[in-house]
Amino acid sequence: MDEKLKLGIASIRFPMALLVVLIHCTLNTEQPFLKAFMNGGGKLATIAVPTFFFLSGYLFQEGNSNLERYKKKIRKRAGSVLVPYIVFNIIAIIIHYIKFPCDVNVGDFLYRLIVEPQDFPLWYLQNLMVLFLLTPLIMLPHKKWLDFSYLALTIIVFCSFEGDKVLFLKVRNWGFCFYNIGAFCNRYFHDLLISKHVAVLYFILGMAAFAASIVTNNYYLIQYYNLFIVLLLVFNLRAVGKIFNVFKSYSKYSSFIYFAHTILVAGICVNLVNQYFCNVIGYLVTPLLVATILIIVYETLYRLMPNTFSLIIGSKVKK
Repeated sequence: MDEKLKLGIASIRFPMALLVVLIHCTLNTEQPFLKAFMNGGGKLATIAVPTFFFLSGYLFQEGNSNLERYKKKIRKRAGSVLVPYIVFNIIAIIIHYIKFPCDVNVGDFLYRLIVEPQDFPLWYLQNLMVLFLLTPLIMLPHKKWLDFSYLALTIIVFCSFEGDKVLFLKVRNWGFCFYNIGAFCNRYFHDLLISKHVAVLYFILGMAAFAASIVTNNYYLIQYYNLFIVLLLVFNLRAVGKIFNVFKSYSKYSSFIYFAHTILVAGICVNLVNQYFCNVIGYLVTPLLVATILIIVYETLYRLMPNTFSLIIGSKVKK
């Protein structure tokens, strides 16, 4: 993978994390324009998680040429995926029991930890754990007929179910499909390059799907917007790296913002904006406010306990 592509991947992570926060920071209002604006903004922001899934599939497949390398990747992902999933979910469960005091039931605790994560954005990590384990069954044999058959199955599944539809073991349609497309692209379109004409076509098709979803109020069509716009982004990551280069240094905050934003922070910020600044500007500023608070928390915790904090967020923090 060349340096420009790495820069593009690093540069896009923080903006995508902000879009995830935007989705979860809906204001309470009866203002028709603001409601319509939030509806459109929320739908535009849905590219974030599919983009993360695509990049996860692409990066997991990178160099994943045999069983030994696969085992090493699994061990590494245990730290970057499993540990944050457990830690942030337990924090969310504790906060839930504090807010709603009751007798702690082991069955309820495990359900919130394993089945339906209390920190609900962690469904992304939950999906990844299953998808990582599926990789050796499909991609490791390096058989073209198997790869393309699996891609065909992926396309059928993508067209048959809405993005949030749970397919199996809590894996949602978006997770299954975009992860597989990312893994497939790593093998057959590794450089992630397309012509300008194809890029324009992706943009037109994506915007047409978005417009059709708004006009018909059909949320199902958003996944086609996601497909074309995500492909447009990832196949132009080198250009994205130039445009969003300023966000490269913020990439390290992305995972923490994703994991932690719904644990009190987003709720407090939304309540404040609802009371004092409930308008379009407030809606757009809220994710920035949430991110700013979490960046301060990140820097504070890192200074206090760098090794422990690095373990909690599942990465080696680089200063």
